Amino acid sequence: MYRRHLSHDGASFPPVFNPLGTKLICDGKEVPLSPDAEEIALSWARYRKRPMSDAVRQRATRNFWADFQKLLRSKITAKEADCDFEAIEKSRVVKKSRVKKSRVKKSRVKKSSPKLKPKLKLNFANVDGELIPVGNTNVGVPGVFMGRGVHNKYTGKVRRRVYPEDVTLNLSKDAPIPESPVEGHSWGGIIADKGAMWLARWKDPVTHILKYVYLAPNAEPAWQKTMEKFEVVRKLQPAFGEVVKRNERNLHAKNKRMRQLSTCAALIFELAIRVGKRTSTHVFGAATLLVRHIKVQIDGKMDLNFIGKDSVPYSRVGWVPHATRISKNLRDLLKGKQANDRVFDAISPHSVNEYVSSLNPALTCKVIRTFRANQEFERKLAVAPRDDPRTVHKNALLHVAEFCNHRSGPKLSVNTSLANYLDPRLTFRFAR
Repeated sequence: MYRRHLSHDGASFPPVFNPLGTKLICDGKEVPLSPDAEEIALSWARYRKRPMSDAVRQRATRNFWADFQKLLRSKITAKEADCDFEAIEKSRVVKKSRVKKSRVKKSRVKKSSPKLKPKLKLNFANVDGELIPVGNTNVGVPGVFMGRGVHNKYTGKVRRRVYPEDVTLNLSKDAPIPESPVEGHSWGGIIADKGAMWLARWKDPVTHILKYVYLAPNAEPAWQKTMEKFEVVRKLQPAFGEVVKRNERNLHAKNKRMRQLSTCAALIFELAIRVGKRTSTHVFGAATLLVRHIKVQIDGKMDLNFIGKDSVPYSRVGWVPHATRISKNLRDLLKGKQANDRVFDAISPHSVNEYVSSLNPALTCKVIRTFRANQEFERKLAVAPRDDPRTVHKNALLHVAEFCNHRSGPKLSVNTSLANYLDPRLTFRFAR
């Protein structure tokens, strides 16, 4: 990422929690809480009010209660349902109000609370003498993990506070080490890796997945990479029709594996479904679909229902494939199989990527998805009346979000389409 010099101010941390000594009532008895337990109890009191399915609520409660009991100063036999978390939230609101009114109380809290130093100037990094914008520097707040979907095994687990000693910084050897923003704490490590794209990293306390601070997406290196992606998509446009024709010829292949590869690719071409990951057992893509995910109607139309990336449900009802051979191949693949059998049992996501690259060297399953998103966006902009361009543009964005299944909860997420999939030049051209 840098050739000579890299310096920055690290990561930012949430404000220090001020405990007020609020107690939790379980089975009519007061349970004293440590500062960490008080903070998490308050988070759970708010989290449990969220609308969620019974399955998600049961998993979240089970995960939370197992973790929360480890934060208590003494063991209790009560269950989560026996504890009044709603009262703890109300009690804290009352106590907080009293603290604000009482100068003595305010002074005592100020003295006893560890200090969080003012937020450092984290907006820019010095890369080889040039100031480059930095992306999100926040390490996240402690609380209850709000996992997505019933299949997220971490839903409801306690996310502990991340401290500077959990964070490793990437700095050049001549760079000054930034001061820790949390008093009494030091950075966990300093390395000098010229090839790394990250500035800071730490492990998520719940998932144990590494989290990173990067340069901002609109920083020059990232922007160049984004435009290169859209250039690939733009240059692919004249050749895509021939790619589809070659794939359709392979739908008739005598070789079982080739028929599966071409049929799976057809799903990705037409519906822009992600290819999926072989290692995932709870989320699915085109190459990892199970028999129960596809239903063939009497009139030949097809319904697809499965859980996709980030546990977001995918639903397509009444889909009519462009080529009738796709329907026939899918029906043949479903015959004689059980509900939890794989539809494409002779191929893998990796082999599908290799196959589409054989049709055109510029192609990957991810490129196809980006290409189709831009194709649909451009098509919607072209066919709509231009008397209300803002509405036309908005509707085109919503169409792409629905087509690519970009969702945040039940709502369509237009921002995902804009940030990651749509070439901004299409919007500029439309605006002119």
